[in-house]
Amino acid sequence: SRRKSPGGRVGFEITFWIAPANRVEFLQTAMSLLSDSRESTGPCSRSCFERVGTENMFLWRESWSSQAAMNERLRSVPVEALLGAIEVLGRMEEMKILEFLDPAERNHDEAWP
Repeated sequence: SRRKSPGGRVGFEITFWIAPANRVEFLQTAMSLLSDSRESTGPCSRSCFERVGTENMFLWRESWSSQAAMNERLRSVPVEALLGAIEVLGRMEEMKILEFLDPAERNHDEAWP
């Protein structure tokens, strides 16, 4: 079985749909949240993607250097703003907590899925 290394990254991703009439407002909110560099919880990666072929279906993904940093982020005003925008402008489909494996820990004898 695989275990997360102490230096491994964790994250979350949210899949959601935004009503077509609210698209511009959501994109303005997303750009503001993506460009906010006032992070007190450590280094992170933050991205927002639109699903190809499914207009107005988005994926928001963040990764963090530690579980504590991610937990702090999940309780933050920017994440509350994101979740509020999704609730008002569309609907959430799914939210997942992620664990990123350190490539050095990968068993190279295993076949890729």
